[in-house]
Amino acid sequence: MTTLLPVYERDLVIVSGKGALLTDSAGNTYLDFAAGIGVNGLGYGNGKVVSAIKKQASRLIHSSNLYFTEPVTRLADALVKASFPARVFFTNSGTESVEAAIKFARRIGNASGRTELVAFEGGFHGRTMGALSITWKEKYRAPFEPLVPGVRFCPWNDPASPPRTSCRASPTSAARQGHCSCPTRCNAGSGARAPSSPSSGRTSGPIS
Repeated sequence: MTTLLPVYERDLVIVSGKGALLTDSAGNTYLDFAAGIGVNGLGYGNGKVVSAIKKQASRLIHSSNLYFTEPVTRLADALVKASFPARVFFTNSGTESVEAAIKFARRIGNASGRTELVAFEGGFHGRTMGALSITWKEKYRAPFEPLVPGVRFCPWNDPASPPRTSCRASPTSAARQGHCSCPTRCNAGSGARAPSSPSSGRTSGPIS
């Protein structure tokens, strides 16, 4: 028994990691393919990462985003130089990044009336309200509806199905009202999807 909310079905207690290996409380070792849900791409116990964390922690751990700090400024500058944006907005999680993207899209498009959000069927984007609104699977959405309005879903890798003619609103509400246009997709899995194939116009479906 644990006092943690059962957000996930967890049965392992991880106590340490080195490289790509994890060890649980029973002494079992695992090859980690999850990498902290894509966060620990450099593995566990990387010497340079540990050294950098120790060095920064001895100087300043957290000062909020009310102030500038040298490391954050340097990272933002490096990201701008290596990619396309002129400004950087740092967030704490994937779902917070999705929320920010939704807000940016709404703010930029609002003046011209372009406020509709288009997402792909089968996608999972997070558990906050905005991210849930563009997440497909009913089990994640239904307990928290009504969600953010103005969202439509499109079939993945189907350029012949433009959003304004063939996509639909929430799969949950559509199914409940009895007018879901393609009921077999109402049970589509959430999560990562295989890359689209421009040559074939097909995808191999959900990875998980």
